[in-house]
Amino acid sequence: MINQKKILVIDDEKNIRETLSELLMFCNYEVIIAKNGLEGIESAEQQGPDLIICDIMMPELDGYEVAKRIRSNEKMAMIPFIFLSAKSSNHDFRKGLGLGADDYLIKPFSNQELIDTVAMRLERVKSIKSDSKNLKDSINNAKNIQNVILPKDDEIRKVFQKNFKIYMPRDVVSGDFFWMNEGNSHAHLAVADCTGHGVPGAMLSMVCYEKLNAVAAINKDISPGNLLTMVNGMIYDFMLSHNSEAPIRDGMDIAMCMIDHQQQALSFSGAARPLYIITEQKLEEGDLLIKHNSDGKKSLYELKGDIYSIGASNRNHVFTEQTIPIVKSDRIYLFSDGYTDQFGGEKDKKYNRLRLRNTLLSSHQLSIEEQKELLEKELNDWMGQQEQTDDITLMALEI
Repeated sequence: MINQKKILVIDDEKNIRETLSELLMFCNYEVIIAKNGLEGIESAEQQGPDLIICDIMMPELDGYEVAKRIRSNEKMAMIPFIFLSAKSSNHDFRKGLGLGADDYLIKPFSNQELIDTVAMRLERVKSIKSDSKNLKDSINNAKNIQNVILPKDDEIRKVFQKNFKIYMPRDVVSGDFFWMNEGNSHAHLAVADCTGHGVPGAMLSMVCYEKLNAVAAINKDISPGNLLTMVNGMIYDFMLSHNSEAPIRDGMDIAMCMIDHQQQALSFSGAARPLYIITEQKLEEGDLLIKHNSDGKKSLYELKGDIYSIGASNRNHVFTEQTIPIVKSDRIYLFSDGYTDQFGGEKDKKYNRLRLRNTLLSSHQLSIEEQKELLEKELNDWMGQQEQTDDITLMALEI
């Protein structure tokens, strides 16, 4: 039978194995038999049953240990698991369920009780899989919507001819986003990181994205500082309006620059995010402009952003703005904290900003496409077998 469900029976008593096997086969289930716990785990790994029925009191490996190992195996963790046992105390019951069992039948039990329990657990799995598929489809649709809204590569290339983007959502959708605005005489570029990741982060990112668009639509050449100041108030009011007694404190960190090619100038404003620039110029250092390192020809400077996030805490904050000269071949980098906060390496530590600055400066002589490839390889090598910690976005443009 094509859709025949496969049930693994683990019991050291031959009579019980045979009785359960006959009963389940009569109900059109395929049955796999295991005589003890070790054999049961091996059968589960090889056969991939749809449901496991397991005795508790067995030699070599008892049912509790079988359940523990099944649940610790990622590939088998969701298989319905039913305990059979003569042990009927509340302690035994709680222990069995605490190890991940879905049900606990006390011997002796009726045939109908067993069949009903098996059918219920299999139906529950079917329902969970259906819900999971619907949720996955919804999230994938959300990803498509998010991708439609964000600027396309060719759109960015028309405004900033030499650029690259590393955009790696941790989940299907992202709390990070990138934003661009082409004004009458200026062009903005920003990388933003909204609180959280996955669906909650993505929802907030779209709210923040549209607020940026709303302000830029009124004045396409608005300065970064004024733009962030206005959006900060809008996001703060948006959060407060939905719960005035306990306002949501989620917000957005963002690094935003505006390029004036005619005046050869860059203006920057940041909310808890910096901007890096690699240049042959000698820029005037200060509290918000720091020179980090140099290779003798070019130096890497950091333009620091304000300490406040957008919309999170201070509605009336006026974001500071810096303007510096730019020359041909300068490289500018905007990034969320996902790249630098990624765990990895031999000691399982964060990549950190110092390592990123050193990597950027040591590779700036490469073409911008080659530098992107190097940074992607560097990140993958650093991560190794580690899971991605957060959404990752890093953008660069060359003057």
